[in-house]
Amino acid sequence: MPYYDYQCTICKNIEEEYRAIEDRDNEGLCKKCGGKTHRVIESPAVVFHGSGFYVTDHRDHDKGEKN
Repeated sequence: MPYYDYQCTICKNIEEEYRAIEDRDNEGLCKKCGGKTHRVIESPAVVFHGSGFYVTDHRDHDKGEKN
């Protein structure tokens, strides 16, 4: 089961909850004030693996060199 972010409609508190996929869109209650919460979609974290994504990995080594 994944974690989802929910924001309170009253106090704007954001909470992270561990829920089943089929329950992800169900409203909940804020743990701070008791108000209704709705799911917040946020951008995913970006993780780069391997040796790529560096300035020298895709550079044309012959470009700019004159012999």
